[in-house]
Amino acid sequence: MNSEAPKRSTRLLLMSLRQEQDVVLCRNRARTIAAALRFDRQQQVRIATAVSEIARNAFRYASEATAEFSLTQSRTGANRRITQSFVAIVRDRGPGIGDLASILAGTYQSTSGMGMGVLAAKRLMDSVHIDTGTSGTTVQLLQELPKGMDLNPLDLQSIAGEINRSSQAELLDELAAQNQELITTLDQLNSQRIQLEKINEELSETNRGVVALYDELETVQRVGRVVASKLDLTALLQAITDATVEVSGAECGGFFRKEPQSASFICQTVAGPLGIALQNCSLINIDELIASGTEQLILRVDDLAAHKRPSPLGPHLPIRSFLALSVRNSIGEIAGALAFAHRSPAVFTERTERILAVVAVQLSIGLENAQLYRSVRAASAAKDQFIAMLSHELRTPLTPIFAILAAIEKYPDLPETVRSDLFAISRNLQLEARLIDDLLDLTRISQGKISLQRKITDVHSLIGSVRQLCQAAIDEQQVRFEMQLEAARYHVLGDAARLQQVLWNLFSNAIKFTPAGG
Repeated sequence: MNSEAPKRSTRLLLMSLRQEQDVVLCRNRARTIAAALRFDRQQQVRIATAVSEIARNAFRYASEATAEFSLTQSRTGANRRITQSFVAIVRDRGPGIGDLASILAGTYQSTSGMGMGVLAAKRLMDSVHIDTGTSGTTVQLLQELPKGMDLNPLDLQSIAGEINRSSQAELLDELAAQNQELITTLDQLNSQRIQLEKINEELSETNRGVVALYDELETVQRVGRVVASKLDLTALLQAITDATVEVSGAECGGFFRKEPQSASFICQTVAGPLGIALQNCSLINIDELIASGTEQLILRVDDLAAHKRPSPLGPHLPIRSFLALSVRNSIGEIAGALAFAHRSPAVFTERTERILAVVAVQLSIGLENAQLYRSVRAASAAKDQFIAMLSHELRTPLTPIFAILAAIEKYPDLPETVRSDLFAISRNLQLEARLIDDLLDLTRISQGKISLQRKITDVHSLIGSVRQLCQAAIDEQQVRFEMQLEAARYHVLGDAARLQQVLWNLFSNAIKFTPAGG
């Protein structure tokens, strides 16, 4: 706006500032000129305020001051557009503003000289230029004229004449105007204060809502971790009961299992200071929780006494606040209900209801997972039992066969062909016994009951024994099996039977997948 120095300036008024009424008159003249230059009402007040602030400081803290009002005209921009501006220049012969840089930066508040009001003037005017030194200070305030204004010399003469005709009586009018402006400003400040208080209250309410929502999410997440970590049904229900009683602030609470083919709800888990009173208790008078449909059902009574409603937990427990939520299974049927109670009224809120509604859905998923886990464990136990029984039944007939073979092999005059056949029979029986043992081992491993019998074992001898067990397969596959038992140290501490299993599996696979002649 003041990128180029003014090329032409027309003085409208020059006045001295020697007494307090001169400052008031200076403000009046600034307002009058601003009105004559067609500034709107708000801008007139801004100009008058900025000029009076600088003028008052010059009068108070300098030995002598003047105020000059003029209209400048300059050409700016690439298209050399003519710009007209109102300029007010206040000069004094004071000691100058020593801390001007820090004042303009807003880091220092002057207590003397013309620094007072400088920052306010900078906010009110388009530009403020300050030249200060030990011989005095000059402050130039500039405000561009409204768009569309183009004053010619005749207009300026008319404005100057109007200003010179102003009387001293206008001082009282200016004081009255200042008082009215002050009252208006105070009203505006009060209105802004009320509005800020309202906004602050809204922000506080929003903040409280955000904190409450965060707390709800943290609670739901914590309960979700409980659901995810429990697969045993009883442990799951107890953990959920403990967590929800704590969240709700109830004196007692529990999970009530719905009996199949009936409307009865039997207490299964309890928690809270009065939880023991719920043991062996049933939910009654809860028709709202067994209505048809698949949606989640919630029953909340703030004061049973005020509603003259019988307690759903029976007459033995004098409760007033009650909250219950249905829990459904995977096919939408009611599996049970979470119920909470307190002896004081209106303990449970919509927030409590909202949190527990999410927990009830999580519990539905947890119940399904627990049921699946229970089914899998039952199936696994049945499988293990079947394998154990099958292995026993398969192995029992082998014992007398081994005894008969051992007795026959003792005959000294037994033909070699028969002895060879008996050896083959014995070898295959041992193989079958090994397969049966493998079945038993699978059962033991799945149950975590496998154990190792460690002792010093001759690995060379073990390899030779396994090779004999595999001889039939070697002959059948027509493969070459060579052993180079040259280890200097061939004794290990291990389970001979397990090592034999490993070697037998290794040799069997090698024989099976080696082509004939290999």
